[in-house]
Amino acid sequence: MLELELPQPFTALSHTADAGVEVRGATAAEALARLVLAYAQLVTGGGAVDREVERDLTLPGGAGLAVLAVDVVRAAHQLWVLERLVPAVVAVLELDEQGARLRLGLGSYVPERHGEGLDVKAITYHAARLAPEPDGSWVARVIVDI
Repeated sequence: MLELELPQPFTALSHTADAGVEVRGATAAEALARLVLAYAQLVTGGGAVDREVERDLTLPGGAGLAVLAVDVVRAAHQLWVLERLVPAVVAVLELDEQGARLRLGLGSYVPERHGEGLDVKAITYHAARLAPEPDGSWVARVIVDI
């Protein structure tokens, strides 16, 4: 099992009225974990997140890995919007075309620490990616509405 925690490297993508992130990993699971953590860094402005609780996520697949990646980030976004919880640690337990199972270590969003983060409104399917590169590594990308 691969478990990653904040901070993680990502490339900020320029997009009109939106923001985006792109990450790379040695495997699809690593790229997906990095993508969720890059989203967390967007909403926290890079401020530290203390792991307080764990949640398991299970999401169905079927529409391709890029769609599944968006759905995973949307699930993380829902936790931020509804409960003000932000991923600090991500473990991808299972990932294939049929779906994904992840364990998130979550911490509270603290306005004094995370106030520089983006006010993300939605995660879009536009330009989404979770795919292998010619060198065998994986790239994951999402664009967010701000």
